[in-house]
Amino acid sequence: MGAVTTTIDEHAEVIALRQKVSELEEQIAWFKKQVFGQKSEHSGTPDLSKYEQLALFAEEYAKTEAALKAAETVTHVKAHDRKKAKKLSEKISPDVECVEETIDITPEQRVCAPGWKLVPVGRREARTTIEYIPAKLKKTVYYVRTYKKVRSDGEAEPEFLQAHLPNAVIIRSVVTPSLLAKVIHDKYELDVPLYRQLNEWKRLGLTVSETTLSNWMIESAELMAPIYDRIHECLVRQPFLQGDETPTQVLKEANRKATDQSYMWVARTVRKSPTPMVYFKYDPHRSQAVAKALYAGFNGVLQCDGYAGYNGLTIERVGCMAHVRRKFVEASQVAKTKDYCVPLQLLDQMFHLENEWRALSPKARCRRRRSKLKPLLNRFWAWCDKNDALPKSSLGKAVSYAENMRPYIDRLLKYGEIDLSNNASERNMKSYVMGRKNFLFSTSPDGARANAILMSIIETCKANAIDPTTYLTEVLNEMAQYPENRKFEFLGQYLPWNWHQES
Repeated sequence: MGAVTTTIDEHAEVIALRQKVSELEEQIAWFKKQVFGQKSEHSGTPDLSKYEQLALFAEEYAKTEAALKAAETVTHVKAHDRKKAKKLSEKISPDVECVEETIDITPEQRVCAPGWKLVPVGRREARTTIEYIPAKLKKTVYYVRTYKKVRSDGEAEPEFLQAHLPNAVIIRSVVTPSLLAKVIHDKYELDVPLYRQLNEWKRLGLTVSETTLSNWMIESAELMAPIYDRIHECLVRQPFLQGDETPTQVLKEANRKATDQSYMWVARTVRKSPTPMVYFKYDPHRSQAVAKALYAGFNGVLQCDGYAGYNGLTIERVGCMAHVRRKFVEASQVAKTKDYCVPLQLLDQMFHLENEWRALSPKARCRRRRSKLKPLLNRFWAWCDKNDALPKSSLGKAVSYAENMRPYIDRLLKYGEIDLSNNASERNMKSYVMGRKNFLFSTSPDGARANAILMSIIETCKANAIDPTTYLTEVLNEMAQYPENRKFEFLGQYLPWNWHQES
């Protein structure tokens, strides 16, 4: 009996070791994919007939495949071929300044034989060109005119009258709103870190240090801070929001190491909102307390991922199907089996239908979700319930994540205002991440807060289809000239969606 027990124990140990080897092989495959593989989540429509399925799930696979083939629309994605890419046509914005130049004949051609004369009959458009005018700096020296007012009889003391000097946007600095807007544009929109801007400014005639540019960013952010706070106040009044967060690094922060991770949070309105808003918030932590502070006063519906930091919010949450799909895509890139094909097909079909309904009203989209999307979602959950992938395998983790998000995903059927995915907030966060790859870190918490303020202004301007550089140039000047307008009752006119309507 003891020998039999030993054999059973050895068999169980072999099975456990095989599972461990399988998990480690998947981890190695995942690391290879992260280093050498493509980052895109694109996938065509898999052909289930190519793969040998487990007998236990053969019936389910057959039903799902037949249901997908019987669907009204099927997603066919053509592989990208760079060699056959067509050259884009040249388009010129109507806002570009237009100068007309007429080419006349030479003086020699004007000479006519006796009895002949030249009579102009018109002109024809022959060619259109675009000319680049290099940027340049202009130095302005302000002089203040002073007057002395005296009485003609000399009985009273003379009075002196002096012209009003416009306020400087930053005290004791040569910088102007247009110069600040350019530095902000290069850093936050073109992702050019401040130290790489120094040579360009020197070439144009202005020698500054990186510290000076950093101080300019912080001072500019403080000028825009009242508008930033007002955006947040308007944001939490919205009925639907989306949120995300990403790591960032701050070198000099009290009671923290330079290598400690801090976080940049983002909250934004949904795509269907008539007044788009994007709000970034810096915090050293990723705790529930930060989420509660960010969404304080919000009583609507929030779309976010499955991060536990949102669990402390006493509001209704909905999930993101893109996060669910991403887990299965990662499993498909490292897993040995082809079990992931069925859920990916179902998810791709859902996104294809959503893309067709993109322009519909919230009510119409909600009706279509319940009639056409719900059956696909039910089949997806049925597949997840029957799947027996190892919990620590990539496929098992994908199924576990989907099951944990199930209550939040099902709520997507209730709200046509919210997209199937949280990609809008992720795109806003990507704008910050692209800049972070270049400037790497913030030196101080003040710099990190400045990043949050200026990114909020820029992304909100872009969401409202207005030029951030023009907006910053005009509003920075207004905020400098009229400090009283920084009070709450005057800020509404400077909000990007209102400024766009009045300009």
